[in-house]
Amino acid sequence: MKEWGSVSSLVWSTRKQDAGVESACRKSEWPFEMKRLLLVHRLNINMVNRYFTLAVTALPPILGSLVSVLWHCGGIYSVGMILARRQPLTKDRQIAVLTAFAYIYVVCGVTSAVTNSIASAELPKLLPLVTFLLFPFVYSTWCLSDKRTIAHACFIGSMIACFGAVALAMIQFHILDIRAEGGAGNSLVFSQVVAMSGAICLAAALSIGKKMALPLLGAFLASLVALIYAESRMVWLSMFCTTALILWIYRRNLSHVLSKRMALGGIIILAIIAIASFDLVSSRLQEVLNDLDHAFTQGDYGTSVGQRLALWQIGLNLVQESPLLGYGIL
Repeated sequence: MKEWGSVSSLVWSTRKQDAGVESACRKSEWPFEMKRLLLVHRLNINMVNRYFTLAVTALPPILGSLVSVLWHCGGIYSVGMILARRQPLTKDRQIAVLTAFAYIYVVCGVTSAVTNSIASAELPKLLPLVTFLLFPFVYSTWCLSDKRTIAHACFIGSMIACFGAVALAMIQFHILDIRAEGGAGNSLVFSQVVAMSGAICLAAALSIGKKMALPLLGAFLASLVALIYAESRMVWLSMFCTTALILWIYRRNLSHVLSKRMALGGIIILAIIAIASFDLVSSRLQEVLNDLDHAFTQGDYGTSVGQRLALWQIGLNLVQESPLLGYGIL
């Protein structure tokens, strides 16, 4: 099989799988019309899954919430296909467990809202729960395609996301003179999707071998730069922990994937990033220490970190007062 060097190679591989389906259909003894319908459906599903996965993984840092609209449209499409009996609901046990937890969360949210007499004007606050309801249906559509196709589309999309994010972050920071917030208009949301894309690229680089290691590791480094521009300190910490965990999981693959030249180049690039961002990172970390000092010594919770500490304390107090049914949708 050809190397997955670009989106075109992804298309080529999936078309090869589709050709195999076509060959199997032709050799079967099914009626001609049934074979034709199966073939057209499989080709269409592979096409939809391929580009849908690319879109929902590549565009979040750039287009922000518009991708959420796309994902939910895909979920509604999947529900329609299952209700029309054109595709089955997945029977994957692991997904069944995840779905059970997701639906329990939805039931808890709705129950809490009902028992606390939610007002009709607040009903739209329940809409985010729909995302959890659609999950098993979207996954069922993904299951119709080869898992390698979906995985490769996912990491190619993540590469696009990382490189697009760092380009957009540099424009916003250096030209527009604002904190990098991507297409989401929110630095924290931007940081979260960039961190996920970077983690996917790093895991893919260490798991698939040398074929795509260089561009994937380059995308990972690009995600680190975009995160520095976004200035989200908690995401910095989570990204550090995630990176350490991925490196530990794939520790046996490091010597096979990383050549000495690649390792040296990576160290040099990381050093350049560290030196260039030292003032920005150190100033943000110093703000944390100052905010903690104000909160614990002066009782001043009006700072960024102080407000978060206050929210945690308020949340813990609310849990103690109503641990079972909560307070509905706030």
